Amino acid sequence: YVKVVQETIAGKVADDAYLVGHSFGGLVVPRLAKLRPKGRMILLCAAYGHTGEADSGDMRSVMALETFYSWIESDAQGRSFFSHDNAIKAFFHDVQPDLADWAVSKLRPHWAEAMAKVGPVEPHADRVAGIVNCEDDRIILCEPHSALARKRYGIDPIILPGSHSPFLSHPAALAQAFDRIVKADASKRG
Repeated sequence: YVKVVQETIAGKVADDAYLVGHSFGGLVVPRLAKLRPKGRMILLCAAYGHTGEADSGDMRSVMALETFYSWIESDAQGRSFFSHDNAIKAFFHDVQPDLADWAVSKLRPHWAEAMAKVGPVEPHADRVAGIVNCEDDRIILCEPHSALARKRYGIDPIILPGSHSPFLSHPAALAQAFDRIVKADASKRG
């Protein structure tokens, strides 16, 4: 994932751009940040980087894993995917139906093993500008995840209404949250 993102943004994005990691992307942007040392990170309903089993266990404890795994299916190649109905339940339950249908059509299968066996990820805590969680996220449990953010990063997340996909269900509120994070971060860094 990191290679694809790096190739996609090469020459198109400033070196000090904010890298937004959503969901599983929370494990991608810290790896990308290693390649972009001036970049800052914003974590959106995201998994947190971990350097060992204890940190990884903390992250698993703030996710609704039993529910999440009950919604995942496997294809003949061993890849994990969500049926239309399960994707709506997991990610888009508060999104307008036509937009939710479009979003489901964009989902792609993942290799289950790749998701389950993510190796250590240096979290680069000093480069996390902000964290956004959603109060009705059915995957990342808002309050315990927010408590973990305070413990790991010393950051009080911005809490938005809605599901795991605020860019579809509450885009204006998400834009305001990002604006607030970037302005506060720029002010802190001088």
